[in-house]
Amino acid sequence: MRKCSEDQRSRRTRGCIKDAMLALLVSCDFNELSVSELCREAGVTRSTFYRHFANLSEVVDELVDDCFEISERTARRTSPGGTLDNVRRVAAMTEPDELRAREGLLPACQRLANDEKYLPLLMDESLAEHVIRRIYQAEVENSVPLYMGRGGLTRQEAELMYLRDLYGTFFLNRALRWRKDDLWYRMHILAARDPLCARFGAGSADCVAWRADHAKARQITWPLPTIGYKAHRGGRMRHADIIAKLTLEEKCVLLQ
Repeated sequence: MRKCSEDQRSRRTRGCIKDAMLALLVSCDFNELSVSELCREAGVTRSTFYRHFANLSEVVDELVDDCFEISERTARRTSPGGTLDNVRRVAAMTEPDELRAREGLLPACQRLANDEKYLPLLMDESLAEHVIRRIYQAEVENSVPLYMGRGGLTRQEAELMYLRDLYGTFFLNRALRWRKDDLWYRMHILAARDPLCARFGAGSADCVAWRADHAKARQITWPLPTIGYKAHRGGRMRHADIIAKLTLEEKCVLLQ
């Protein structure tokens, strides 16, 4: 019973410290904060703070983890399914209301602002790199294999492409201030279509079929490298084999 009581008290103290961090971020940048200021806001002593956190960055890490927990809980409840299947569903949508009704299909990192109290954390410019790094650590093992398996990329190349998408969507959210209006949902539908093509390979049958559906059944010519495009059109090589023969620069062009 004593252990349970101590655990509850520890959770309350950690919660007070994290809530104080969010309150302070409303009016000042993270780089301006000090442990003493945070302790005053939370109503705890410095020794209490250091019993729970080694530094201010650990508080940020736990706040990001809390965001993930909330968004993952929502996703499991509303939209179970594989990551790639979910991307396909989002990419097939045409209206913001479709995604609004099934927001759990979005990757967890796109739903970090499900609880608005975390907005000061996500909007703090001095924390952007820190938050992105934490997101990367949490999501890399789920996302990178999809790039490798469907895009014919090496592990290093897949990680770089995932970083490209992660940075792009994070700063897209920041530009929209994580405000979930029609424009926010529309932009996430558009953003889902690019990674979908990257993961399938831009000239694969799945991607061509998807593009046909969303271009009124009109075939679209992609800027595939000439040798790859001809080989694919001639049916002499699988698209995965074509991708594997490209240089990194050519792959980057293909995924644009």
